[in-house]
Parts: sequence; structure tokens; C-alpha cells
Amino acid sequence: ASQKTFTYIQVDHALPNELLITEIMADPSPVIALPDAEYIEIYNASTGVVRLSDYRLRAGSSETVLPDILLFSHSYIIICDEDKSALLEGIGPVAPVANFPSLTNSGSTVLLKDADEIILHSVTYDLSWYHDPDKSDGGWALEMINPTHICSDKENWSAAQNLTGGTPGQINT
Repeated sequence: ASQKTFTYIQVDHALPNELLITEIMADPSPVIALPDAEYIEIYNASTGVVRLSDYRLRAGSSETVLPDILLFSHSYIIICDEDKSALLEGIGPVAPVANFPSLTNSGSTVLLKDADEIILHSVTYDLSWYHDPDKSDGGWALEMINPTHICSDKENWSAAQNLTGGTPGQINT
């Protein structure tokens, strides 16, 4: 008789404010040190494991289903267009999507929702959120300052402090 080892992972359904948009690279050009690629960083603030394909990302009027990837508790993942994923793979965990929604530089609403249309997290950003006119011209990501204070909008976001222009897939600066 042979033995097989397997790992069982319970997949949970994220509730509102458990799957968070924590970084937005809407204007990667002029490039500082990160690749010339738009991305959204998602953070699993829950204590469970979620399957990204159970959720959709919307930016403006464009929407896409996320790939079938497990995101563990208190982990980050970079969502980007599949054509740009190779550029970001060495930086952090990447979840490439076909037809990644275009992010407007001056601002837009970005949200995560489930199949029942329940919004888990929504961010409506604009240039003033950078708090720095030089960084709002491109190459710098917007970062959520504190993921436990998600309701504070502009006061809880600013331009990345890391000299690369952002911290995709990692805790924000």
C-alpha cells in the first residue's frame, strides 16, 4: 500500500473590508525604478484564505474576474495585465488578468466585489491624494497608510515613500 500526502486548505468567503485595495499604480511613467506597468495591490486582511476568482475588480466602467489563485491571510498580491506580469514577477506575487482595466491618472473609482455584487472595498482616488505635486506627475504609486483605518480615504493615502516609487506585493512604506 502506498501513502499519499495532501494538504487541505479551507477557502473562506471574504466579507466587506477583509479584501482591501492597498496600493494603486495608475501612472507608472515617467518610470522611477518600478516597471512601466499599471497595477493594483490587494491585501487579505482576514484570518482566512480566499480564492481570488470568487471576486471581480472594477476600475471606472471596466471589470474583470480575478485569476484562480489562493490569497492567504495577511498576504499581498499584485494584480496587473497579463502582458505586464513578467515585469512585476520578480518584485512580488503577481495575479495576471486578461484585459486589466485601465486606471486613469487623475482619479477614478476602483473596487472589489463578489459574485453577489457585494462591494468588499472601494477607493475613489484623485491627484490630491499624493500630497506631493511632483509625485502626482507619474512614476509613484498611491499607498494606503494604515489598512485598519480603511474609511478615512484621502487622509489614509499618500504617494509611496520608497525610492523605487512603490512597494507592490509588500507592506506599504
